[in-house]
Amino acid sequence: MAKRCYKPSEIIFRDYYCPLCNCHFFNNIDFKGHRETHWKITKDKKGAIMEAKVNPVLASRISAVGTLRENGYRYSLIASGKLIYRTPEIVRY
Repeated sequence: MAKRCYKPSEIIFRDYYCPLCNCHFFNNIDFKGHRETHWKITKDKKGAIMEAKVNPVLASRISAVGTLRENGYRYSLIASGKLIYRTPEIVRY
């Protein structure tokens, strides 16, 4: 996958904190990339899971609508809202 170049207006500098591994990041782009490392592939290889506390904003958006489709993935909450389950969207033409 090709790396994306970000516009200066897309980068937000502030202290971002990862609650799982206690890492600190100083812009939203680095933090977003880091959060991708916390997705764990499921045993059946059809999806991935992440603890909801890693991305509480996404978890609250999912709980509001039940299932969320965004950025080529379908997200839902499992394990009483403690885990976020992500599967790739299947695009049919």
